[in-house]
Amino acid sequence: KKLTHKIRKQFRLGFAQGGGLTSYLKKKGFSLEECLDAGVTVMRNRGPEDFFRNVLILPVWKNGQVVNFVGRMLGENPKPKYLNLKGSINHLFNEDILASVSEVIICEGIVDTLTLIQRGLPAVGTLGAGLFKEEFKTKFRDKQKKYVAFDNDLSGISGAFKIGEIFEGNIKVISLPLDVDVNDFFLTHGLSDFNARKKIADWFPNFHIDQMPAEEIHLLDIENAKYI
Repeated sequence: KKLTHKIRKQFRLGFAQGGGLTSYLKKKGFSLEECLDAGVTVMRNRGPEDFFRNVLILPVWKNGQVVNFVGRMLGENPKPKYLNLKGSINHLFNEDILASVSEVIICEGIVDTLTLIQRGLPAVGTLGAGLFKEEFKTKFRDKQKKYVAFDNDLSGISGAFKIGEIFEGNIKVISLPLDVDVNDFFLTHGLSDFNARKKIADWFPNFHIDQMPAEEIHLLDIENAKYI
């Protein structure tokens, strides 16, 4: 993914090995029930096991504290690709930046967000294409410019639609090449290329119209309320 050592260290990315967290937490005084309730431990046929095993760990931070973990599965086309702890998702990745910027780019996922942060762009990330909540809108109430840069695929476009509707159209959409995400884009393009796309980003209503399938309209129907 071409993330620098500085970024990996800054956001404390890690790796969960084949097990050991549950026993470590129990030695620290946490009960098995607390581990199960937190979601870091799950019950299998052979007993309790770590929920995260042999996965990359992407911590979600808020005010200097870890408030969530996301696990990225390894291998070619793993299913599922990401593991999320049970319970409500109440935070965006890197949302602390919202207190100090006037414009922000909303990305689909943590790796895409880190890709933009690495290049000096103000970015926050959802923990999945469809996981931006209505209540997140208040986090952006004083932001003069808002952009969404989701993957250019079916789930990404659907997620962008949801965000556009939550913001009632008051957000711009940065369009990427077909089936490309932010991280993929920077593997073959530079910051100037991305900024050029950002400069011509469409307001959500225009983006929405562009995504609608073309429909032939007979001249006799042109004044039909549906087409108006």
